[in-house]
Amino acid sequence: MVQSSEGPFTQAFRGALAQSGMTLVEVVEALAERGVKLTQASLSYWQSGRSVPRRQSSIAVLGDVEEVLGAKKGTLKKALEQEREENAKNAQLASRAKGGQRRPELLWNAPRGLNIDIIDWENEVQRKFLHQTMTIRGGGHEATTRVDAVVRVTGTESPMMSVCASWALGDEVPEISGVYGGNLEEAHIDESGRFAIFPISLPNEKASGDLHQLGYTVHKTATDRITQTAQGWFAQPIDMYAFTVDFGDELPMSVEWVNVTTRRRGDAIERIETTHDLEIIGGIVQSTVERLNDSATFIRWSW
Repeated sequence: MVQSSEGPFTQAFRGALAQSGMTLVEVVEALAERGVKLTQASLSYWQSGRSVPRRQSSIAVLGDVEEVLGAKKGTLKKALEQEREENAKNAQLASRAKGGQRRPELLWNAPRGLNIDIIDWENEVQRKFLHQTMTIRGGGHEATTRVDAVVRVTGTESPMMSVCASWALGDEVPEISGVYGGNLEEAHIDESGRFAIFPISLPNEKASGDLHQLGYTVHKTATDRITQTAQGWFAQPIDMYAFTVDFGDELPMSVEWVNVTTRRRGDAIERIETTHDLEIIGGIVQSTVERLNDSATFIRWSW
């Protein structure tokens, strides 16, 4: 059963709706006239407290909702930010009470200033199986990576899978395409201009515990030669992680599998790296890791 709540956003939306004297159907119709598509079901969930806007597409139209309801500009957005802050604090307290932490302390290879709280950790899916197929071309300057995954839904209020990507200064922002099993949402690009989180939203009708298949393709063009697969940090354990790297006709001098774990010692972060060499067969390198948890794993090579 989905529990309702009366947080700041629910109260603000319910109050604005009551003051407007409009029905949910009328609100939907008024928004449609503005070219804004929002379902009656979504508004009903906001009114009852069963959910709040989580996707970027929903948050982006809150200004239109305020104008339709005749509410003061910024009222709903401010209430949403307040509710998200309260929920984050409550989730952290609940996690500590259970002796665990729902989100990683840091994302490996991410700028220290990156705010990973923009990820909705309560509804971030668990990665059960991930297969990454990377094709290197253009003299080592281009990489096309196909990712196919099986995930487990943990939250039913706008379940998400966050794709993290980083790039060097001067490189173009990686492009994501070919998404199946979900919808690509607006990217969160870090102020440094070298890191981004691309949210992929899953169907809302999924129940907690359901397995779901999804996939996407990432294309990256780099100024310098690419020397490793993307370093991804998994917020929760993953049962199996499989790599395939296709170098084509131009082979690197050496290839190695790398696993990185980190831990805090006071204010410093200690980095522990484990490696072993991989064999190139027919221009292809493969590796599989089982039960990956709290670490960054990738393949690194030298030209």
